[in-house]
Amino acid sequence: MPDFRIFSLQRTLLAAVLLIGAVANAHADPVSIPASSIPDYGIIRRVSETLPVPPRSPWSALPESIQDADTGISLAGGLLHQHYVEDGAVATLDTEHGSIPFLNLAWHGQYDHFGWGAGLRYATGSDDYDGGVQTCTASGCTVTPSSSSTGNKILDLTLDANYGFSPLPHLALLPGVFVSQHLWLRDLHGAGGYDERYSHRMAGAQLGVQYGIDRFVLGLRGRYGVMFSPHETATISSATFNLGSGAYSALRLRLTWAATSRIHLFVGDEYGGFSYGASQPVPVGGGLVLQEPHSRTQQNVIEVGVTAW
Repeated sequence: MPDFRIFSLQRTLLAAVLLIGAVANAHADPVSIPASSIPDYGIIRRVSETLPVPPRSPWSALPESIQDADTGISLAGGLLHQHYVEDGAVATLDTEHGSIPFLNLAWHGQYDHFGWGAGLRYATGSDDYDGGVQTCTASGCTVTPSSSSTGNKILDLTLDANYGFSPLPHLALLPGVFVSQHLWLRDLHGAGGYDERYSHRMAGAQLGVQYGIDRFVLGLRGRYGVMFSPHETATISSATFNLGSGAYSALRLRLTWAATSRIHLFVGDEYGGFSYGASQPVPVGGGLVLQEPHSRTQQNVIEVGVTAW
């Protein structure tokens, strides 16, 4: 008959050996690995540095600093310096010039490539008028020389879109298109004064160039467009004068500074102008025929504003 006490003693000795081995492993010194057996990752790094780097695509996404500067809701104010001239067949009929305060509210979004914007500018104020006041009766019209002032309300609504790319680090090119609606309410003060209302639509192409470094983005944008449906009405008659369509061009320089990642301050100056062709002679009743002359308008817009998103 087997002696079960021997089996019990063997199990006890085996358990003791296992316990001693576990304790010894817990207090053993770390195993030393020869340095020669560790792979030299520096060799791998040096080899990777010698591999050719793929060339930078000229159609790369816009730098983030430029995207941030062109994204958000912006509010700007400044002065619109306007110079208006009406040309007759042999001489200048009248001129008007001055500085008119304005506010501009805009909403822009610029992404890796695609960008869009909408802006509304409203200017109101007086400027200087030098010309004549026209008085019309059944027997004809007379012009009385006048040097006075005019009240002005100028409204511009603009929509634009672009597709930008970055051919070089920090540099962005932004070709695009725009459409706009222009409205000018002109009120000639003084005796014999009258009101005029000019209106037209425009569409055209634009090109922006921007360079961003650190917290600054410097941008230059040019626009060229053509007019649609230019016309004028005046309180001296009930007729509408359809004007000739001229061209529009403008160039804007703007510097933007990032106060924070979401707030940008900017200052800008835009110089542009457009012209109206003379209208066809329009019968206004009583045997009278009137014509709106050719005119030229130049504008210099200086603004300071903030963009937040």
